[in-house]
Amino acid sequence: MAKGRWSFYNGGRSWAQRDVPLTPTVFIAELGITLNFSAGSYPNNAVYTADVHVGQAPDLSAHGRHLVGSTNLFPPFLLNGIGGKPCLNFVPTDFMRLLNINVPAPYAIFVVAKYAAQTPPRALLGKTAAGTGMLFYSNSGSTMAVNDGTVQRAVAVNATDAHCYGILVNGASSQIRIDGVSTTVSLSNTPLTGLGVGADSEDGLGLSGQVAKVIVVAGLPSEDECRAIEARSRYRWLTP
Repeated sequence: MAKGRWSFYNGGRSWAQRDVPLTPTVFIAELGITLNFSAGSYPNNAVYTADVHVGQAPDLSAHGRHLVGSTNLFPPFLLNGIGGKPCLNFVPTDFMRLLNINVPAPYAIFVVAKYAAQTPPRALLGKTAAGTGMLFYSNSGSTMAVNDGTVQRAVAVNATDAHCYGILVNGASSQIRIDGVSTTVSLSNTPLTGLGVGADSEDGLGLSGQVAKVIVVAGLPSEDECRAIEARSRYRWLTP
């Protein structure tokens, strides 16, 4: 029987993660509610998410898919950050890495962030080593660009305001999304085998700014799923 993993949050006060069978009715004891699932198969999507909470980020990358940062590079927490919520406050020498993943296209990355300064060029997302993924950075004072090592595509945005960015990698039907507004671009479907947050291992381009959430989705999320992520960002971090 196929199973799915579901995470349940109670306003940030508690959470529970359960493997539940995808059958019509499942009782979730942690919440005291019953969930009804529709019949049929579900897409085999894997989701890696790094939400910002006050705490440590030990390097567990050898044992699973974890966002990690060494003590001398880990960005400090800013309690009153984007939307008045806690976030990570990067300076150009900070760098975090998502290692030991293997995500072929199509896939998606979402990140909620706000630049302190858009120039000089600053990397919001980057590679952990040559050929491991993509660079998403401020390539000018008025644009953000995706560079996957083969092609580069840019969209206009004031990155010093908080935004929910989405990058959907799907060949000629790829998208760069900013707060739900989508621009169709063509990308080269480079597999994602590592993801840097706040810098790029090849080009540097350390970030000066704040990051509230990073999500990597293996598989192509639907338009409704994208809008749900963007709506959550508006609710929690007050993005446009």
